[in-house]
Amino acid sequence: MIPEYQRIVVLSDLHLTPAERLGNFNSGPQLAEFTRVQAAATQPGQALVLAGDIVDFLLIEDRPPTLHLATAARLAGQTMARLRSETDWMNPWLDALRQWIQQGGHLVLLPGNHDLEWFHPDTDKVWLDALGVADGFSIWRDAEPWQARAGAWEILVGHGHRGDPLNDCDPRRIHAALNQGQASIPLPPGSQFVLTTLHAFKRAMDPATGRRRFPFLDALKPESATLVLLWALDPPLFFRHLPAGFRLKTTEILRTLLRRLQSARVLGAIPPAATSPQPSPAASDSDNLELELAMADLIADGMPEGMTKAVLEAEMAALFRSDEPALHGTLAATSSAGRISRARRWMLRGWLRQVCRNAGAFFHPTELSAPDRAVVEAWLPEELPPETRRVVVCGHTHAARSWSREGRPHHYLNSGTWTNLVHLQTPDESDASIDALWKSLEGGEPPPCLRLTWAEISTQGPALQTLAVSMQ
Repeated sequence: MIPEYQRIVVLSDLHLTPAERLGNFNSGPQLAEFTRVQAAATQPGQALVLAGDIVDFLLIEDRPPTLHLATAARLAGQTMARLRSETDWMNPWLDALRQWIQQGGHLVLLPGNHDLEWFHPDTDKVWLDALGVADGFSIWRDAEPWQARAGAWEILVGHGHRGDPLNDCDPRRIHAALNQGQASIPLPPGSQFVLTTLHAFKRAMDPATGRRRFPFLDALKPESATLVLLWALDPPLFFRHLPAGFRLKTTEILRTLLRRLQSARVLGAIPPAATSPQPSPAASDSDNLELELAMADLIADGMPEGMTKAVLEAEMAALFRSDEPALHGTLAATSSAGRISRARRWMLRGWLRQVCRNAGAFFHPTELSAPDRAVVEAWLPEELPPETRRVVVCGHTHAARSWSREGRPHHYLNSGTWTNLVHLQTPDESDASIDALWKSLEGGEPPPCLRLTWAEISTQGPALQTLAVSMQ
């Protein structure tokens, strides 16, 4: 039976963690105060939905490299205990959640791709012990979205990762593993990348200063070109920690660049990259070249005019040896005689250009990304009857969105994130602007921005809300 509410509040992508060095969440006091204010005003017939990636188990440094079902409850319990003892905001937040329930509200938790451990039934006890209540809380573990009604509105809520092949983990697969007593199952490719390559870069520190070398990685959005960025930052570190499921055929990258160079001679210019590199799960050597093709496009986007075949082959050969030093300091060196090879500069320029171009779309409140469109196509299809009042809410991408189909009561909301973001902007794409932007990144200077957003649906309809500036 589908529950009915007068009001539903949806939060997602908090990424709470006690692992401060790996984390990107600094809004604990705001979260606790926001929830306290919401709880004080709640009434029976209201629901608070925590729609995935609430606690980030991928950030726990000694966690298993798989979804280890046999110890999922223990990991969840230990993480909850650390959050309560190592932060000054977790207990106030739990107090506010408890107040929400005691006021008659319902609290629902959905697992996301960073907190799949909540699929294990034994993790119920972790939350029940933390909240100190027996009723009013539930974890939604179904393969279908959580459903509810608010007046005439149909409401569907999911985390949003099911339309993202790199991060999808079918709940039915987890259900089957639990049913068959399996100790563990593999994590999605995106999670494997986080636990290996990305964590290595996030752990990297300058031994002289004790500072993190790459403190900005999680805050950069969109994430689609991250592989190229990490490769350019520190080639040996990148290849040392690249997971086995992420094949990277360098010969195909060079072959594609040479084809593009020949095409540019005929057509007059190298066109800008059309797609971002997005790794595919492991496959045969003849399949899944999308990653190599997209990486070549991005590198080509950063190449200067007048490139010759001999220079291209020499520079890429040096890059593929992956024995160049890590990147430190400015990008002022523009030749192979400098500390930074030309090929790495092309990669960085191509990455920065693409991220700066795409950042406008990421931070635009109504422009749908590919994962957003996948959700809309699945749950708000064109053939949906025009009289159906439906609201679909997801998170996952961290890009707060509010979209509706023109002339119809079909709405999609992306609840956004409460983690730090960096909005990259350059006045132009000159070498000087790109160098200045990169230097600020390397020094950890770009100020993070916060968009503390949530989705809210009442009997009157849906809205994307943002925390008032006075509370931040």
